Amino acid sequence: MKKLAVILMSFILILVVGLYFSSGLILEKVSDKLLDHMTESVKIPNLEYTRPSFGSVSWSAWNAVKWTDVSMDARLVRNEAIKVTEDISLKIGEMTVSMENFSQRAFLLSAGRLSVKQKMKQQGVDLPGTANYIEGANFEIVINFDGLGMSGILAQLSVLKEEIQRFVILGVTKIPLSFSATAKFELEGKPCTAKLSIENNGEEYRLIMDKSDLGKIVSQMTGKKPNPVDIAVIARNPMKAPLLIKIRDKAEATALLATQQNPKFPEDASRHVLWSYLLTKSYGEQFAKEVTDAHEAYADEEEIQKQGLINWTSASYQDLVNNALGRQYATLGYSEPDILERVLFDPAVIRDDEAVKRFNAADYEKLKPLTGKPK
Repeated sequence: MKKLAVILMSFILILVVGLYFSSGLILEKVSDKLLDHMTESVKIPNLEYTRPSFGSVSWSAWNAVKWTDVSMDARLVRNEAIKVTEDISLKIGEMTVSMENFSQRAFLLSAGRLSVKQKMKQQGVDLPGTANYIEGANFEIVINFDGLGMSGILAQLSVLKEEIQRFVILGVTKIPLSFSATAKFELEGKPCTAKLSIENNGEEYRLIMDKSDLGKIVSQMTGKKPNPVDIAVIARNPMKAPLLIKIRDKAEATALLATQQNPKFPEDASRHVLWSYLLTKSYGEQFAKEVTDAHEAYADEEEIQKQGLINWTSASYQDLVNNALGRQYATLGYSEPDILERVLFDPAVIRDDEAVKRFNAADYEKLKPLTGKPK
């Protein structure tokens, strides 16, 4: 009887050990099958990605699976009309999926030592100074399938895919998550760093850049400094932040240089047209309008405080019209060297000495943005 018990215990031990070591092979094959299925079936508009790869997979606990050295490359189309794309390289040191609550079908997805490299291109050619890095990132997200059958789970996975798409492109999602990281980029030849985190505003979770870090960065810029609402807009679009700052700086510097070379050149008109043009070429009309409108709303309030009601509407109208023309030039496909010439000769442009004469109250009411101080 004792011998039988010893043989039985030995058999169970061998079976358990065998299952433990073979489970790694099973997990690896299952992971490969899932990745193959995901690459074939999960299609996100404007986003192309390679099949993700991983170094190893194992049980980290009885209810958790861990993958190490996960990597994936992707290409995001930012503006189809002018062929602006963004190459993204993602690396995750360690990723874990665990069952947090079996009865509610709640899963926790967590990742550590995450890094992302981004590079903007136009027609396949690198855009100078657009390489950005995210390092030391950690995030957690809970996916809850409480009370759903298989059809409900599939429907929720479809919603999850759409939310991932929104977060990749816009940095916004309705899925509760936590995230922290450090962004690294170069501005005016100087290395810059800023903290990234998640801001919860009601049902929306948005990736943001620390405004105090951003304020320190822009305070060291040459030329005219961004106003508080510019900083707030940039902080709410951290993936675009380095290029947004560079676009603004380039428009300022180009307009100033043109005026220095020709004192009759309309500096303000040139700055607004070129700024809006460059924003549209990089991120499309809608986002360009959002950025320039936010700037004008804050600038209008400052003008009211400084000058009362004297001619501030005329100056605001001039800027709004010229911003709209910059967006139009970009969508019509004008090249960047053409812009300064159009500022000089296009009769639709409102130049610096024409603001009061050209003011149109009805058009201004249509163009003016909502006012409000940045949060």
